[in-house]
Amino acid sequence: KINNDAGYQRENLVKAISDTKDCLKILMKKLCEEHESKFNPENSYQVQPILNNIAKDHASIEKDIALMKRNLEDVLYILLRIKKIVLEIDKTRTDYPILHTAMEQGVEITEDLIACLVSLTEDQDSDWVYWIEGEYKRSSKSKGKLTLSLFAVMIDISNTLNMTFFEKINSCILTSATLKVQNSFGYFLGRVGLYDIGYVQTKEFLSPFHYNEQVSYHQYGGAKEISNNPSKVADLIYEVHKKYNKRTMVLFTSINALSETAKILRAKPDGNDLPLFAQVRGASRPSIIKGMHERSNGILFGTNSFWEGVDLPGDLLEILIMVKLPFDVPTEPLVRSYANRINKLGGNSFIEYNLPEAIVKFRQGFGRLIRTSYDSGRFICLDNRIVRKRYGEIISQSLPIEMQTFSDIYSI
Repeated sequence: KINNDAGYQRENLVKAISDTKDCLKILMKKLCEEHESKFNPENSYQVQPILNNIAKDHASIEKDIALMKRNLEDVLYILLRIKKIVLEIDKTRTDYPILHTAMEQGVEITEDLIACLVSLTEDQDSDWVYWIEGEYKRSSKSKGKLTLSLFAVMIDISNTLNMTFFEKINSCILTSATLKVQNSFGYFLGRVGLYDIGYVQTKEFLSPFHYNEQVSYHQYGGAKEISNNPSKVADLIYEVHKKYNKRTMVLFTSINALSETAKILRAKPDGNDLPLFAQVRGASRPSIIKGMHERSNGILFGTNSFWEGVDLPGDLLEILIMVKLPFDVPTEPLVRSYANRINKLGGNSFIEYNLPEAIVKFRQGFGRLIRTSYDSGRFICLDNRIVRKRYGEIISQSLPIEMQTFSDIYSI
């Protein structure tokens, strides 16, 4: 009887999963049709529309969402039934350990999918921001097919992080080289929920590196900005490579700017012979780093994932070029929502959020250059806002070295 029931439930599970897949395809197709007008296949960067009222925004697909939820609940019910049958067959959980684990994982995944669907489409929370991201899957025969993804995230995690993590442990140590902003731990403590709670101790340990002796900091300060000009950026990289012929990392804040600069650099007379390892589509991070190890004068082009967590000590990296200050894109849903929250509370989102975030990432990027006490190199920043804007001094002072300004890209 148990075996017959197990076979019957297995057939039910196969059908329920198939029905759920079909339901999901219909749901996402209708979602695309509903929001297609918000996206443009000609744009390289798609907007990320915030959903301020998910009940209203999903009204046209409300029945499809409900059906999707019921299908997932059917899958969950059958999985729980099979899990019970397996346990009746193997009460000690020793004969079929892999099967027990598989069933538990299946139940957990399905429960998570149901919770995710509910979080994205029901019971909107004012402490969260909801948005849609669209991408066009291009082919040679069409302009591209739109695929959409739904997102939701808590705007400010500080209180939740404090209550669900810090309050439940006796002690912990948080360390990093980039915890201070404007000579204070206040920004970091506020962001993680540890500001002004009474039992936090902070201490700064001086760096073992002698930055002014190990690094020369060249800061572009010309009146004409060049950080948004891929042609000028490519010219400077080309000249620096010819002059020093050393391993160089170039940090970008935009994949489009990276790709365009790489294209221009390749188009130079001997461009195809340059040892360029660029983080373009299809290039893996390990292969890029491997290339830098193999070529004594390699040029690495990287975006977000190369601003931190990359270790190239000694002569594996001797020149670091930062194209643009790493400010977050102000229109990104989480950035926009957090900034709006600060402003509504009477604060200044640029001074209290955008600038500190940029400083932290600026210091993280700079940290790629000096990894040991015997490292040395050149740091070149091409964003003239450090010299031209009032807040630029705050950013430059976040580095433990004195800068030398230049305006002629051929003078470095």
